[in-house]
Amino acid sequence: DAIEELYKIFGSKHRVKRFQIKIEKVEEISAEELNEQT
Repeated sequence: DAIEELYKIFGSKHRVKRFQIKIEKVEEISAEELNEQT
C-alpha cells in the first residue's frame, strides 16, 4: 500500500521514524493528473 511504501522510503533514505511523519491526506490520482504535475 502507498502509505507503507512512503514510510519505507523515508525511513531508509532519510532516516525518518514513522512517528515523525504526519500524513495529512491520501488520494488517488489518474495518470493524466500525474503527467500534468511533472
